[in-house]
Amino acid sequence: MGELLSIQDVVQEAAGLTNASIVCSGFDNLKCEICLDTGSEAVSAALGFCAAEKRTIALTSSITQESVNEAAAMRMPLIIVTTDSPEQVMALRDAGALIFFCGSHQELFDAIIRSLRICEDPKVLLPCVISWNGPVSYLDPVLPLSDQIVRNFLPPLKLPHRLDVKKPSVLGAADPQSRKQQQKAMEQAWKLYQSIEDVWSKKFKRSWPAYDCYKTDDADLIVVAYGYHASTARALVDSQRAAGKKPGLVTMRMLRPFPAMPMLKGKKLAVLDHSASPGSISPLFCEIKPHADFCMPFISLEKYLSERDFAEIFDRLGKAEKEEAVWI
Repeated sequence: MGELLSIQDVVQEAAGLTNASIVCSGFDNLKCEICLDTGSEAVSAALGFCAAEKRTIALTSSITQESVNEAAAMRMPLIIVTTDSPEQVMALRDAGALIFFCGSHQELFDAIIRSLRICEDPKVLLPCVISWNGPVSYLDPVLPLSDQIVRNFLPPLKLPHRLDVKKPSVLGAADPQSRKQQQKAMEQAWKLYQSIEDVWSKKFKRSWPAYDCYKTDDADLIVVAYGYHASTARALVDSQRAAGKKPGLVTMRMLRPFPAMPMLKGKKLAVLDHSASPGSISPLFCEIKPHADFCMPFISLEKYLSERDFAEIFDRLGKAEKEEAVWI
């Protein structure tokens, strides 16, 4: 079963195995190099560590687009674990960082180590935001890895440019050329994610694909969810299948780079979004809509959904004759 760990414990364990420094804000009882008041301060401090070629993880309860933009412009492979609201994380879609959602602490633990391998690759060198949208006090079983396995998996961090008093330089520039390079780095990150997923699933018998299609082949109704809520949706799919119905679930783990999704033609989809975009359609819906014929956004802010809530989503989707946003 593994040991029951908190978010802080997971980050502490991953940092110890990867020889990473921790910078935090909004968390107590955590052994870290620096504990600051705000997320932007924590990310800025972590950038200093990373720019000096020190592997670094920032754990924060808040996050800002400005700080992530800066990390991406500097091409620093910083890992940012955040418990901020999905609305704040979704606002980072164009910041130039990789963005992952985790539904368990085991997934979070593995994501930190896997993300370091991707972000530190010379062809990528981008920050990564890993989002946890479940209860912060949640304890979850985690099977850690051995020091030797992690050392074999992660080569030493080597940056092409670093802070050096003997060789002064300017790091980062927010210009059109840098954005073009970030796009190329994202393409490389997607290729690396796929190759690492193949190796990881064979070696550790744990699979974390960029998206997971669960019982969707013969499904007539499908919900798209991410993070903590996806496990609740999966339980509801199983119970309704046992009752003779045919629902399905797509669990999204990767937001940036956005993965090549299957075309879910002929299906009715409900996209569960935990963020809104006033004046437009909800963010995740905008990403999923091109891959489906019939797709409805269901928007839930600051609410932990139950199986009954998901049953109502499937019921509303099944009866719907036109696409329209539904607030839960």
